[in-house]
Amino acid sequence: MTNIQDVYNWYLNLKADEFKEKKKKDKGLFSASQAGSCFKKQYYMVNNFPEEPINDNAKAILRLGTIVHKEFEECVIKWKNLSSNIEINEEYKTEYKIDIPKLNVRGHLDIIVIDHKSKIIKIIDLKTINDWSWQFKFNKKKKKKPSTHYYLQVSTYVLGIKEEYPDYIYEMSLLWYNKNNSNMKEQPIDPMWEYEAEIYWSDLNEFIEEDNDIKSIRPFSSPSVPFEEWQCKYCNYHERCTSDSY
Repeated sequence: MTNIQDVYNWYLNLKADEFKEKKKKDKGLFSASQAGSCFKKQYYMVNNFPEEPINDNAKAILRLGTIVHKEFEECVIKWKNLSSNIEINEEYKTEYKIDIPKLNVRGHLDIIVIDHKSKIIKIIDLKTINDWSWQFKFNKKKKKKPSTHYYLQVSTYVLGIKEEYPDYIYEMSLLWYNKNNSNMKEQPIDPMWEYEAEIYWSDLNEFIEEDNDIKSIRPFSSPSVPFEEWQCKYCNYHERCTSDSY
């Protein structure tokens, strides 16, 4: 008899292949969702080097995040289609594509709310985390490190939206979703991260344009390789990176 878990693993591989095909349309462009990644990893991604395979459990975890995102997208779409729910001056967008040609970046932001009367735009990026990470992030007694890569991601969307709405005021936040108990908490992000995001992408473009031997760079021997110390442990180019470096 067919094992249903095997069926789901087959489905996860199918969805992963579909995602890879979709990403081919953005060949040669950096992804906004990868803001804060190691510069060498960015080089591999933008040049379409094959990623190392991940196990079925990791695929299932990633898929759960995708499902939650789709649920929120559908929720906002249905809600905004009921005119009684929406202020006359408000506009809602989901999975909204942004392009930043000068930085060679493309992305899709989760939720954007535009108030055309006050000229305030709010950008919300949804993040799913497990309960351990939730406790670590929101427990007041614990010393917390900033989620730098997430702050850079949502700030990158601001850079893109400003191309379309240059005379608006911008607010941004991360909406955290606890996968264990469905608790949610919104975290406002300091506007200064917008400038950090622009510096990140500018430095990345300069790094790739100027260095002709990127593959030989060893981890921790060059600035932003990796961008944060923990990244090598979870990198899906780790084996390629280490073999290229020696």
